[in-house]
Amino acid sequence: MAARPMAAWRQPSRSHGALADTARLLAAHRQKLRKAEDAETRKKLVQERSATMPKDDAGRKKLALQSREGYLKMYRAYCAQPAPANPAVCSNESLKKVYDNMAKSIQTTKA
Repeated sequence: MAARPMAAWRQPSRSHGALADTARLLAAHRQKLRKAEDAETRKKLVQERSATMPKDDAGRKKLALQSREGYLKMYRAYCAQPAPANPAVCSNESLKKVYDNMAKSIQTTKA
């Protein structure tokens, strides 16, 4: 998955803003879900995560926009390195298309 090399690359000292924090929390949540031994524990983890999410449409839209902006910024920063750890992430045409469409979507939303 493309996000894994970027996630491994991102460090607390790098400036990726709120997205880096959000991405770290989401990754930690996913790890907890994978390690959960039973359905009841997974259900509890999902409920806890859901309780932290915005309840109104405006809040959800704002969070989605921030997430898209952050992932786009992180992708661009990762690929702007002289020698990324996994250069296939930056040369993959499908990923380029996804991030180009994401950029267009952000511009449209902000307009």
